[in-house]
Amino acid sequence: MFKFISAYRFEIFGSILFLTLFYFLTSNVPIFGDANSKSVRATWFFDHNFSQFIIPTEISAGHPPLWELLIAFVWKLFGRQLEISRLLLLTVNILAYWQLIRFFRDNRGTAVPRPAILLILIEPVLLAQSVFVNNDMMLLFFTLLALNSIYRNEKLLYSIALTGVLFSNLRGVSVFAALVLIDFLYSWFRLKKENQKLLWQSYLMPILIFGGFLVYHYQLLGWVLKVPHHSHRELASESQMIHNILAIIKNTIDYGHLFIYGLVLLLTVKLFKTKKWKQFSAENKRLILSFAVFFGVFSGLFIVLTNPLGPRYYLIAYLIIGILCINLIFEIIQNLKIRRLTVAFMATVYISGHFWIWPPTIAQGWDATLVCLAYFPLRDKMENYIEENHLKKEEIGTELILNQPEFTDLKEPATSFFADLDTSKNKYIIFSNIDNQTSDEDIYLLEHKWILVKSYKRLGVFMNLYKNPDFR
Repeated sequence: MFKFISAYRFEIFGSILFLTLFYFLTSNVPIFGDANSKSVRATWFFDHNFSQFIIPTEISAGHPPLWELLIAFVWKLFGRQLEISRLLLLTVNILAYWQLIRFFRDNRGTAVPRPAILLILIEPVLLAQSVFVNNDMMLLFFTLLALNSIYRNEKLLYSIALTGVLFSNLRGVSVFAALVLIDFLYSWFRLKKENQKLLWQSYLMPILIFGGFLVYHYQLLGWVLKVPHHSHRELASESQMIHNILAIIKNTIDYGHLFIYGLVLLLTVKLFKTKKWKQFSAENKRLILSFAVFFGVFSGLFIVLTNPLGPRYYLIAYLIIGILCINLIFEIIQNLKIRRLTVAFMATVYISGHFWIWPPTIAQGWDATLVCLAYFPLRDKMENYIEENHLKKEEIGTELILNQPEFTDLKEPATSFFADLDTSKNKYIIFSNIDNQTSDEDIYLLEHKWILVKSYKRLGVFMNLYKNPDFR
């Protein structure tokens, strides 16, 4: 490990410096999106002094609570503040980037210069997840640690990584399945560093520990994996499967990835014209197989279940295809000028990916883009406008999470509350394209029938206050 740190000290310490700067720039950014539910659960552990290690049914989504326990623990040590929550995230980010640099080192082509890692570190979903206090960066860390351990036959580290994967999130079960298959394929095609045997001993500990957790969970709450009366993790109907397939396609091409996949496809076809599979480099074989397994396992599971799909679910696949793209650029494109233009194109695609904003009627994974950071200043402006104009919150409907400052901003609970969105009852409605919950019918009604009272916009994000025309 120390040899690796010495050899890659510029990449490692450069990423630490970058992430630390990122921390100071975003230390006061409120908790957003799905991370809000983690804040609710962490607060329960915090308030109940870790009286049990299972989340009560009424606030549970069925996931193992490792991330929430860690948040509550650092709150107990240093205080319940946004800065402290993000300090934990910073630590996990550094660990994840460290493993990503290791993965890049082991899988970059011989013609790829080391600074090319910068292209991967600016991947939009990776950058966005480095900001939000969610468990996806922890899952990414353990996933990358597992991949690196498979390649290097590090049995104990692999076992620890698999345990971490299972306890990061229930999506870790699909990651676990994918890693088992990758371990088999690496062995079958002799793609490991030395010993080509399966790491079968490493699977026993995580299975036993996770199985013990499930038994404990069932004994305490009477259910496991699927929350009673919750629509998630049910078998999807045919129409829902079609919807899930379309969502997967959208997530695949979103945030600039359309051009990355297109470039990889173009270069791979060109590579197949000159080489057979056996002639592919071991690095490219590992990347192609790993991507195919992760994408196939994830998509196969997501298609048949009713869970909503987010772009961040495919984060590991985005990173793998990005490294493959870099390998192909430097391996196939021999003209130096064209190669430089292609690298610049890839960087531009990743940067511009943050600004891929769909119409309000199309659901968007806002926690996969840094542009959504513009939402919080707009939110504060709108709340100030409401207060300055003496509008009553109970007359204003919205689907936005504005009633829970104790979880989003870690402040005192609200004393007055916005109403639920109901176009037949609300005098005013706050709507933002950040919101994925408002129905298409209500959006059309607001935009075409209601009166726009106030609007704030920034970087493609907007927040509008509408007045019901039926009220004077």
